[in-house]
Formats: sequence, structure tokens, C-alpha cells
Amino acid sequence: MHQRLGARGTRARRVGPVTAGAMITLVALPLLTGLLGAPAALASGAGDVTASQDNLRTGWDSHEPGLSPAALRDGAFGRLFVTRVSGQVYAQPLVAGAIVIVATENDWVYGLTAATGKVKWSDRLGTPWPAATSSCTDLAPTVGITSTPVYDPATRAVYLVAETIRTSAAEPAFRLFGIDARTGRITERVPIGGSPANAPQVSFDAFYQWQRTGLLLMGGRVYAAFGSHCDDTPYAGFVAGVNISTRAVRLWTDEAGEADGQAGIWQSGSGLMSDGRGRIFFASGNGVSPPPGKGSSPPGQLGESVVRLAVRPGGKLAARDFYSPRDAAALDASDGDLGSGGPVGLPFGTGEFPRLLVQAGKDGRILLLDRDNLGGRMQGRSGGNAYVSETGPFAGQWGHPAVFGGTPTVTARNSRSSDDYLYYVGKNDYLRVFRLRANGHGRPYLADVADSRVTFGFTSGSPLVTSDGTDPRSAVVWVVRAAGISGSAGRLEAFRAVPSATCTRPCALRPLWSAPIGTASKFAIPASSNGRVYLGTRDDRVLGFGVRAGRGAVPQATGGVPPLSSRTGNRLAALANWLWRQAGGIKARRADRPARTASGGRYRQAKEKRMPEASDWNSKIIAEFRANGGKVGGQFEGAPLLLLHTVGAKSGQERVNPVMYQTVGDGFAVFASKAGAPTNPDWYYNLVANPRVRAEIGTETLAATARVAEAEERDRIFAAQKDAFPGFGDYERQTTRQIPVVILEAVR
Repeated sequence: MHQRLGARGTRARRVGPVTAGAMITLVALPLLTGLLGAPAALASGAGDVTASQDNLRTGWDSHEPGLSPAALRDGAFGRLFVTRVSGQVYAQPLVAGAIVIVATENDWVYGLTAATGKVKWSDRLGTPWPAATSSCTDLAPTVGITSTPVYDPATRAVYLVAETIRTSAAEPAFRLFGIDARTGRITERVPIGGSPANAPQVSFDAFYQWQRTGLLLMGGRVYAAFGSHCDDTPYAGFVAGVNISTRAVRLWTDEAGEADGQAGIWQSGSGLMSDGRGRIFFASGNGVSPPPGKGSSPPGQLGESVVRLAVRPGGKLAARDFYSPRDAAALDASDGDLGSGGPVGLPFGTGEFPRLLVQAGKDGRILLLDRDNLGGRMQGRSGGNAYVSETGPFAGQWGHPAVFGGTPTVTARNSRSSDDYLYYVGKNDYLRVFRLRANGHGRPYLADVADSRVTFGFTSGSPLVTSDGTDPRSAVVWVVRAAGISGSAGRLEAFRAVPSATCTRPCALRPLWSAPIGTASKFAIPASSNGRVYLGTRDDRVLGFGVRAGRGAVPQATGGVPPLSSRTGNRLAALANWLWRQAGGIKARRADRPARTASGGRYRQAKEKRMPEASDWNSKIIAEFRANGGKVGGQFEGAPLLLLHTVGAKSGQERVNPVMYQTVGDGFAVFASKAGAPTNPDWYYNLVANPRVRAEIGTETLAATARVAEAEERDRIFAAQKDAFPGFGDYERQTTRQIPVVILEAVR
């Protein structure tokens, strides 16, 4: 039972970059991007105008009848476009009517046509700050626009904060820009700096600050919060409010009176939260924690805290309430930021607690707080925590949960049948679904009722929920899934959001759809509007997904493409699949083609005719891979690709095969599936005969020794692969052989 009051959780420490590990599992993924038709014509007018859909940061878009489970399963839903941009995309895209707004780390901003991804306008706002200037490599090579902008439908202006350099990299600056979303015309340039009103002796130094949290538009002002690059000191947490009309800037700090108080506000990209005019909520990270005291009397030091700010006349900011856990000092000492997660205001509650807030950080304790009485520090029984309830600990959170709410008020009587859910992604953990319940005294708590069967690696994103109103049958939860800190093997995953009402212990969350996206950005948040889903990636791309015109019931990317013997009737798809198999060193055989005879016969003649053409195509893929740092276009676009070097078992010559891979733990995996053919691919026999191999991944080449996984190890890895890519289950059913899994152990 995870629900408790006053519990203590384990603390998660900061995780360093993933390095080449001792064990790497390589997997050839027969995944093929389909040939797309023209995107469906959809009505414009809806939008996604701020981080995670609304100022409560619920991540819930309840105006999406076209994104129902049925729409995702009928085969017509898929990738509409991939648009290349200049720079990594960490900020969530916004949708302003028929325009998708995209901001990059190279300080470029784009307006894309929502239906096609065509660039309508673009602006360069300045020269981005080179990350090499500091010791922090968390985001490299440049830092430009990291936070999610905000769009004002009334003025049709989009506002964003960009980090640029002045005369040199030693002099960065932050500016708020206003841009006309229709034309791309820049209307505002407001520098952010000065001293906070609550600590006039402190100066805002842009060199040590980083603007990561999503922007908030409220009452004619745009609010932005600041943390640090890694933990490079000196820095502090700041909130800046910019008056759009007068351009006046008001600063506030969560470490007043401290020269190096830290307490950065970053929230893994989650937005500043508001539940009404003049009220702003955020969570702070490691820093000087507040002393024990009532929440209604906030001190000047507010590290490891959830804080409510009030906007006073003239735009001055002041703290009005706070919560900080009893073990705040221990969290600080162990780098256990409470502020790695952002607060979310729940649109449902109980009679006693109608205005709830949920907060979780690196230690994985999920807290329910009262937005009107956050709880202070050590104000509970016997000096404990004065939260509403605590659930967990689970895996730590970087980002924030999403919600779906079908029952405005939960009671002890209706809590087991209510449709109020919270969706939580912890580090290297499952996607967990919690239902809000009330105990016999009417006190709310969260119950874990469903979990995914796939895990989400560190830096996976915050969820998005789409639905048609509050109809639970229409609800879908979307998450950007990364294999690890590098963002490799990125995928957009979709699950049925509402589990069975009969779940008394965690049930299996039903997967609906999945597609590769390339290299996932850290803590990415998808956007949705008008039956489409949008996201940006770390490999300089923006992807749009939706219903594709004229596709019919074409099998989609939940498990790669169907084998060539499937009855698709699509000759172009069959040709593309055949080319992929040739490029992977696989000898194709159509079900309607005569089998190979002892003397060769028709099949051998046909194969020999086609081999030179496939070899040329294979060479082009390899050349493109090496020329673009491991990235290629065509059917491999957006998918993880490596070049596998083996030595021919008979010829003794080096063979190079481009194969798709999926990261497993800190490594990668390749299956000798051969799309379900009766024999293993040639590269597998090469590996068995000569286990010394090399793999080109991106711009690096790894030397490794191969071995074949056996028994439980093999079955466990292959079962996970079938779960992530159901097409492998089809290949397994087609053949009588056991599909080998090859493990590569790095040569040190």
C-alpha cells in the first residue's frame, strides 16, 4: 500500500551522463516509415497556447474527438510531416490557430502551417550562448530558447524568452520577445535584469542563470522563472514579471538576503502555474531551506519549497504561502530537488479540499497540497509535514503529471467509480495511473490503479491527455519515451487513459499506438490541437501526427511494418520493405515467389539481378549516415540507425550493414529476425564465426565482442522487444526458428 501520511521517501541523486557501458545489446529493428498521403483537412481555430494546455498545467486537452482510441487503432493515424529547423527543440510547440510556433536553442523561431509543417515565417532573435563557456554540458552546443513560450489569442502575439550574447560569450543576456504569430514580425524586445524588490542588494547575473520553466501570461504581464546551468554558482531562483504595455520588469528572488542561496526554479521545463488572477505557484530546487514555520508567513529563504506568489499593485511580487518538507535539508544535501518537478493544479477535489495541487520531485513522493493552505514547514503533528496526503515513494520525477477529470467532487461513496486520474512518469519507471479517492473521512489520496508494461528511460517527457470532453472512453494519454539521458530511440507512445473500473491493484495500461521520433529532447512535452499532435526533438526536427488522407486501414508503426507476405496490396510499401531488407544484408523472398531450389533456379536469377541495385542503395545510406553524424532521410528518417561492421564468415572481408537499433539500459539491441524468414541473416553467421565487431553510432565507433544470449536472458530481452514493437511477434510466428538476440560487450 503506497498511500500514507507523514511518510519518509528514499532520495534520488543526480544522474550523470550515460557512457558507453560494459554491455551493449544491439537490435535490428525492421521499422519503416510509411509512404504518407496528403494530410487530412481539419478545421482551424483550436489551439495549444501555453505549456501543458492551461495555466493549471494539467496537460489535458478535452477538445479532441479526433484523437480517440478508435482513431488511433484504425490505421489512418500516423506521421503527417517532419520539418527541419535550426537547432534543438526543447520548448513545447504552441498552436495558434492554423500556425504551429516552434522555438529552438539556436535562437530561431518558426511559424509552421499546422496541417503540413511548411515554414510560413522564421526569425533569428540573436546569437545563442555557447555552452562551452561554462563547465555545464547539460545542454550543448548552444543555449537559446529553452522554455515554452506563451500565446495571447486576444492580440495574436507570442511571447518568448531568448538567451543571446551581447559582445562576447562572457556577456549573455535574456530578453522577452513579442512576435506576431501571423506574420513573424517582432513587436517587442525587453531586456530582463536588475535587482529583485525583496533583495535590492542582489543583482541578476545572466551568466549564471538559465530560463527553463514555461512562461505564464496573466493580467497583462508575462512571467518567467530562472534557475542555473547545472549547479554552477553563484545563482539564485528568480521570477520576472514583464508588463507588456509599459515594458516594466519586476524581479523577485526565493533566496532574499543570501549571496549564493541557489534554490533555482527550473521544474524540468514545466510552466509556472496559476489558478487565478494574481496567484503564481512554483517549486524550487536545492538551496537554503526555510526554517520551521507557518505557510502563511513565508521567510526570505525558500529552497526545496512549493511557493505561492501574489501580484501586488504595480506588479510587485510577494510570497504569500509555502510548503517545504521536514527533510528539506537532507534533500538539499543529496541533490534531491523537490523542484525537479512542477506543480499541477487539479481540476477536481473533495468537499473539504476542492482546490488541490500535486507536487513530486526527485525522491518520488507524490504530495497533495491545499492551494489555499500549502502547509508551511513542520506544521503537522509532532513537527511532521502538513500536507493533505502523500503517496509513494515511486521513481523520482523530472517534469510533471497530467490529469483527466470526469468527476468534479470525489467522496468516500463515489471514489471507487470516479473518473479522476493522474498520470505520472518516474525515472526509468512505468507510466503510472493514479485515481483520486477519498477515505472514510473524506480525505483525498491517490491510488495506483494501472501501469504500463514498458518503462520510460531518464529524460522521458511529461504526459499529455486528450479526450472528447469528460467521456472516459475517448481519453488517450501520450508520452515521449526516451531510452536514456541521450534521448536515443525516442518514441511517441499512446495508451488508453482510463483503466477498467474493476482494477483493485495496478492493471496493465493498454497501448494503442507508437511511432519513432528520432532523438528525444529532455523532458519533452507534446502539443495537441485539431486532431493532431506535435513535438520537437533534439535532432533539430518538428514532427506532426494526425489522420492521413486516403490511407484507409494501413498497418501503423506500433511494431514496424508488416512482413512482405502480408496482404496489404500496397506495392510501394512492399518495394520499400524489400529495399530495407536488402540494405540490412537480408535476402528477400516474397511469399508468391518460387522458393530457392538446389540449383538456384528462378529465385537465384532474380536475386542476382537485383543485388547491384540494392548494394548501391546500401552504399548511399552509409554515405549519408557518415556525412550527417549518423542521421539519414528517406524511410530511416527519424529512426535510430547504426552501422554494424562484421567480418564475412566465408570471405574474410569486412561487411557493413545499416540497421536500426533500440537502446536497452545503457546500451543497444539487434535481433536476427530477418523479418520472419526461415534462416538467420548473413550478419548473424558473421558474428558467430568472428565475434569481434564494430558499431558506428552517431559520430562514434565502438569495438565489441559478440555473444548470443540464451535461456532466460534471451527470452526476457525478446519479450521486451515484442512489447515495444509488436511486429517482432509477427516475425516469431512466421518462422519455426528461435530468433537470436546478440549481445555485444564493449572491448576496453
